[in-house]
Amino acid sequence: MLASLLLVSTLLMPTTLDEGLTQSGASDRDLEKLGKDVVSLFDAMLVDDRSEQAELIEKLEAGLAKLHKKAKVSHPSTYYLGDWDKLLELSKPTKTLKSKSGRGFFKHTFEQGGDDPVVGMLLSLPKEYAKTKALFPVIIGLKPEMGGSGKSLVEAVSVRATTLYGDLMTDHIVLIPLGPESGKGKRALATETKGSWLLIDNLYTFFPSFRVLFEQVRFDRSRVVLDGWGEAGKDAVALATSAPSFFAGVINRGGEVGVEAALLENLFGGRLLYVTGTESEDHDLSVLDEEIEGVEIQSIDSEGSVFEPSEEGRAAIKSWIEGTVKNLAPSEIRFKITADHFAAVNWCKAENVTRRATASPNDKDFPRISAKINRAKNSIEFDTVNVKEMQIFLNDALLDLSKTVTIHVNGEEKFKRAPRAGLLTMLENRFYNDSGDYGLYTFKVPISDISANVPGRDG
Repeated sequence: MLASLLLVSTLLMPTTLDEGLTQSGASDRDLEKLGKDVVSLFDAMLVDDRSEQAELIEKLEAGLAKLHKKAKVSHPSTYYLGDWDKLLELSKPTKTLKSKSGRGFFKHTFEQGGDDPVVGMLLSLPKEYAKTKALFPVIIGLKPEMGGSGKSLVEAVSVRATTLYGDLMTDHIVLIPLGPESGKGKRALATETKGSWLLIDNLYTFFPSFRVLFEQVRFDRSRVVLDGWGEAGKDAVALATSAPSFFAGVINRGGEVGVEAALLENLFGGRLLYVTGTESEDHDLSVLDEEIEGVEIQSIDSEGSVFEPSEEGRAAIKSWIEGTVKNLAPSEIRFKITADHFAAVNWCKAENVTRRATASPNDKDFPRISAKINRAKNSIEFDTVNVKEMQIFLNDALLDLSKTVTIHVNGEEKFKRAPRAGLLTMLENRFYNDSGDYGLYTFKVPISDISANVPGRDG
C-alpha cells in the first residue's frame, strides 16, 4: 500500500532532467499540439508584429496552464524549462528530413538567406527519428581537407564518416560541414573549405551547421560532441574552447593539440578525448598530461590509424561519446575571451571587452570571466578582468526567480531585486539567440560600469 502511494505521489510531482531542467509531466503529444503557436509566434517576430506576438503569448500561456492543471502542478509556465526544451524541439518543421532517416549519409543544403553563402553538409538521421518524439544526441564531424568537390567529395567523406560512426548512427544524429555550394538547385555542388576552420570565411560554413540543428533538426542540446579528424582535430579543440557552451565534449583524432592549457580551461565542466594513432606519433601531447580543474581529459589508442580504429578502439570511443553529457544549468563558469565574436559562455555574455593585441591567455590582464551561483543565498558572485559590460541570463534552473536575486561583480553589488520572469523574454532569446548559447532564459540582467579589475593594477 505504501509503495503504491509513493508511486502515485511521484507521478504527480514535477520531474527534473539530469541536466537540471524541470518538467511538469505533460505528455509529448500535448506539448507538440502547442508547436504551431510557437511557429506562428516566431513568424510574428520575423515581421515585428507586436500585437500578434502578445496574442500568441497569451494563447501559449493558456494552453500550458491547462496542461499543468492536468499534470497537477502549480508553478508558472516559465518554471518548467524541460517542457519548453521539448516543445521547442517538437515545433521544428522536420517532415522533409524524416523521410531520409535511417538511410545513411545524404547531402543537405542550408540556405541562410540574404548575402550569406549557401552551405552544403552531410547529415545522417537515426531510423527512429521518424518514429519517435525523442531528442537525439549529435556528433559534428570536423573534417580536414580531403580534395575534390561535388559528388566525389560527398562520396569520400561519406565513406570515412561511416567508418568512424557506423556503430553510432542508429541512435545519433551525425552532421559534417563540407563547404559553400557552387551553382544552384540540383546542379549545386559542395566545395571544400580551405585552411583552418578558425578563419572567418570557414566559420561561415561551420556555424550554419548549428542553424540546421537550431531550425530544422530535433536534437538533445545537452549531448553535442565536436569531433575533429586528423589535421582538423586541432581546430576542433580551438573551436570548443572558444564556444564551449555548444558542446558537451570535444574529440581530437590524431591532430596537433595546439591549444595551451590556459585555454583548455575554457572546457570547464566538459570533456576532451584525444585519439592516438599513427597520425599523432610526431605530435607533442604533453599538455594532455596536465591536470586542469573541471576538465576531464582522456586518451584512447586507435591501435593503428585514427581513421580506422580497432574494434576495441571504436568501442572505447563509442562509450566515451555515449557518456558525454553537458549540464544545461551549470552553477559555475570560467571563461577566457579570445575574440569579440566568441564572448558568450552558458548564461553570461561579455560586452565591451578590452584586450591587448599581444595578450596571452596566461597574462594577468587577459580578459576573462569566472562566476559561481550560491543557490542557498540566491546570488551570483562574478570575478572579471577587462570586461566593461555583461549580459546575464537567468532562469529557475539557476536561481529561484520568485525571490530576490543578488549579483556582485568584483565585490560590488550590481543587482538586487526579485526578477520578473517572462515567457516572451525566453522566446525572444531563443529566436534571436541573444545569449549566444541556444539557452532557455526568462530574465536578462544588463551589467555596466564594471571595473577593469586587473590584478596588481588600480581600476
